[in-house]
Amino acid sequence: MKKNNIDEKLTKDIRILINNEEVVKRISILAEENNMDRNTFLIKALDKLVEDEEINNIHSLFKELIQNNIELLKLNSKVINEFCDINCIDVNRYKFYKEDF
Repeated sequence: MKKNNIDEKLTKDIRILINNEEVVKRISILAEENNMDRNTFLIKALDKLVEDEEINNIHSLFKELIQNNIELLKLNSKVINEFCDINCIDVNRYKFYKEDF
């Protein structure tokens, strides 16, 4: 389904047939506990489901970004060490400790 078709149908109803009575009862109980009717409760639950998926996607992208940065730092360290070795620079002179900050 193309995105523009999805946009056109956003205001349409979504109908769900639940054949399991226990599920319907549980939804009714949860809705009542949250002072909502079933429809409002289900809309909020679906909103949260979509939001959670978006957060998980952002988390995955962030994790990938961190991993890429770690690899880049390793490469930078390797290049700097090699540069220092070639130019007879003592890298130990430039190590920082927590107390230095």
